[in-house]
Amino acid sequence: MPAGSKKGERRGGRKRGVPNKKTAAMQAEIAASGETPLEYMLRVMRDQQAELSRRDAMAGKAAPYVHPQLSAVKHSGDKDNPIQVVEWRVVDQPGEHAEIGNSSPAGLQAPAGKGSL
Repeated sequence: MPAGSKKGERRGGRKRGVPNKKTAAMQAEIAASGETPLEYMLRVMRDQQAELSRRDAMAGKAAPYVHPQLSAVKHSGDKDNPIQVVEWRVVDQPGEHAEIGNSSPAGLQAPAGKGSL
């Protein structure tokens, strides 16, 4: 470590977020051309005169850059306290609903035989 530096301290070099020379040159070239690859794909996708299969292909290729991909989420509960699923259904006549508890919305009741809350 150089004299006077603290443990883990970074000295010199390129700062975070600053592109290297090759990336900066590529970005400048794309900007000079007037159209990025994404803009090209979106332009072809929106072109009513383009072939439908080509428009579909451009939409598929551009989608990951425009819309984030959702990740899978695993829903689980504690072994001793599993997740409880309560099913509600609408009763034909809002004034006639089962008295299940204070938490039931008006006009809704638990299906028969499903147990109590």
